[in-house]
Amino acid sequence: MGAFQVRMIRCVAGPEVYHAAMTAPFRGVFGIVEEDRRLLMVANQRDLGEGPVLCWDVPGGGVESGESLLDALRREMREETGLVVEPLDLAFLIERFGFRGREPEIATHYYFFNVRVTERLDGPTDPKIVDLRFLSPEEIETRCTQAYHREFLTWLAGGRRRRYFLDRSGG
Repeated sequence: MGAFQVRMIRCVAGPEVYHAAMTAPFRGVFGIVEEDRRLLMVANQRDLGEGPVLCWDVPGGGVESGESLLDALRREMREETGLVVEPLDLAFLIERFGFRGREPEIATHYYFFNVRVTERLDGPTDPKIVDLRFLSPEEIETRCTQAYHREFLTWLAGGRRRRYFLDRSGG
């Protein structure tokens, strides 16, 4: 059963199914749009365990059951930015074990793609997105302050050369 289906069942079932959803592998896709040496970032309210905080992130999200990485990337970019994009190449990958309290042996995978904008629609359709704008690397560094930003900031500061990050810290 795919992760998306497990999450659907969790809504109507008990704690055992919730545990299954929390231990199911997660895959996320993110689109890097660059314009004049600035990257497109989106702001949304997230609850990271201590109440809602404003987080700036590379646009993207989870891959649904039966969906390819590239189809998920196109869907997420359309929802969060109102942009139709075409993936160019894989910028980097993060493999993270035990992320945010998950079981330490469960890996989550985050794929970051360089993308090209092919069409601009009317803007985001995702109601969680409260702002989007192009930010310089210096602005990104001051706004992306969560622990999960660590690899992205390392990639950005390191000249965008590193392609793979492994995190076993659980954070």
